[in-house]
Formats: sequence, C-alpha cells, structure tokens
Amino acid sequence: MRDLGVLPNTVSSEAFGINRIGEVVGDASNPNQYAHPFLWNSGLGMQGLGTLPGGQVARATAINNSSQVVGYSNFQNLLQPIPTYHAFLWSRCGGMEDLGALPGDDNSLAYGANHLCHVVGESVLSGRQNNHAFLWTRYHGMRDLGTLPGGTVSSATGINRRDVVVGGSDFANSGDMSHAFVWTNQTGMQDLNSLIPPQSGWVLTKATAINRRGQITGYGTIGGQTHAFLLTPTLPIC
Repeated sequence: MRDLGVLPNTVSSEAFGINRIGEVVGDASNPNQYAHPFLWNSGLGMQGLGTLPGGQVARATAINNSSQVVGYSNFQNLLQPIPTYHAFLWSRCGGMEDLGALPGDDNSLAYGANHLCHVVGESVLSGRQNNHAFLWTRYHGMRDLGTLPGGTVSSATGINRRDVVVGGSDFANSGDMSHAFVWTNQTGMQDLNSLIPPQSGWVLTKATAINRRGQITGYGTIGGQTHAFLLTPTLPIC
C-alpha cells in the first residue's frame, strides 16, 4: 500500500480511478471541505487539475489509457443562484473542457471514459429527479441514453472500447428501485435482469463497470442480501 499524499493546502484525499500505466485520479479536500481534482503518477506525484471557470469544487472520477481525465466541476453561472456542475474532460494539451449538459438541463456529471475519449455520466435539471444517462463524443456531443421502459431516472457509470455502456435506471412502477442496464447503439438500453437466467435468484440493481471482454461488475440482491456481482457474457455484446 502506497500513500499518494495530498495537494498543497489540502488535508485529505480520495482516489477513484486508475489506468493501465498506474496513473491515479481523485480529489483532495481543504479544511473547508472544498474538493479539487488531482492526477497522480509515480514520476510527478500529485498534480492539481483546477476547476471550470469560476469554480471552487471539482472531482476527477476516471482516467483512460491516454491519460485523459473526466469528472465534474462547479462553475460561475450567473443565471443559476445555486451551485451548478458540469461534466469535464481534461487533457495535458487541452486543459479542462466543459462538456455541457443535455438540452433543458443545467447540471451534468461524468463517471467514465474509454480509450476513444467517449464519456459517460448523467445530466439533470436542478431540483428535479430526472437524471438521464448520457454518452458524449466529440463528433456527436452529448447523447441522451434514455431510461428503461417507463422509467424517469438513469445514470451511466462505465463504458468499454466498443462503446458498450452500463449503469442503472428505474423502470415502470419501480418506486425507489433501480435495475442494472447495458446499452449499445444497436440494441439501446436493456435491463440486465432480462439477460440472466430467470430462476437465478438475483436482482441486479446497478452495473458499475465493463471491460473489453464485455464482463460487467456491479451490485444487486440475492437471498435478501446485497452482493457484488461479475457477469461474463456467453455471447458477444455488439
């Protein structure tokens, strides 16, 4: 175990993502609990990434194998009196880029990115429980991935090199429940519970990550208890 330290003028730090060359991202907080994103590597140590213009708080959530970092930051928004956050993409040559939000929304948060710098997360309108999962690409901008049938809230947390996206969504008459989903451009959003044996005893609540082989991790309930799961596809996920 190695202590990664903290940024100058901060007292604590948390790590949330790592890439294949061992670069780590997360945030470090000062005594006022203002968090600032960092990128750490073994050569340079911990480097602060700043915030969007006028921002005071930001978090780095994931890093891809090209050392591009995603997360979210608040920023100066004169039209919105309460704190507003936007998803960001940070690179060494471009600095921190604001990814915006879905039409009609004012907040967004990024949770994952693949080697093509395709970014996933959620977008929401302040004060509303209407979060929608998104997929952002430089060519298409931010795309609404929708929800499971009848749902109103979804969030995307992982994406692999084939642009297969995973996360969680509510659904018709689900109350406070959510189901894990997998999304592809060909199939749209599918409930992962419909893709496992019906008598398994599992209820898959949320998918958190997917690798290049299509294996999916997350958590759900079985026998009345919450357990982590690993799904391995028996057929290719296109």
